[in-house]
Amino acid sequence: CGHVDRSEEENFERTSERGPGEGGACSMASPAERSRLHEFVKDFAKCAIRGILCDVVDGGSGSVFSAFYSIDAPLSKLKLQRSAPQPHQESVYRELELGRIRDILDFEAAKHQLPEAVLR
Repeated sequence: CGHVDRSEEENFERTSERGPGEGGACSMASPAERSRLHEFVKDFAKCAIRGILCDVVDGGSGSVFSAFYSIDAPLSKLKLQRSAPQPHQESVYRELELGRIRDILDFEAAKHQLPEAVLR
C-alpha cells in the first residue's frame, strides 16, 4: 500500500483506541521513536483494512498462489482471500483471530516446524 489517505485518520483512531497492552519494546523507546512506530502501525493497519496483495504458500501441498490479506475494521481478524479462486475453491482461504496468534516466525526460525511440501 503506497498511499495512506489521511482522511481515514479519525475513523482509524476510533478503532484503535484500545491499542496494544502496556510494556514491551515500545515502552523502552524514546517518545520520538514511539511516535514513529505508532504512525507506522496506523499506516499498515489502514492499508490492511483495504487489503494487500500477497503470495500464500499452502501448508499441505506447498503450492504458491496469489491472494489478498486484509484485517477487519475492529482489528480482530486477518483474512487470506484467493485472488483468482478455481471453480471448486472458496475465495476465502483462511480467517484467523488476531488475538489468538502467539508467535510469528521468519522462514529460518520456522523451518523445523514446516511440512516437507513447503520446504521444497
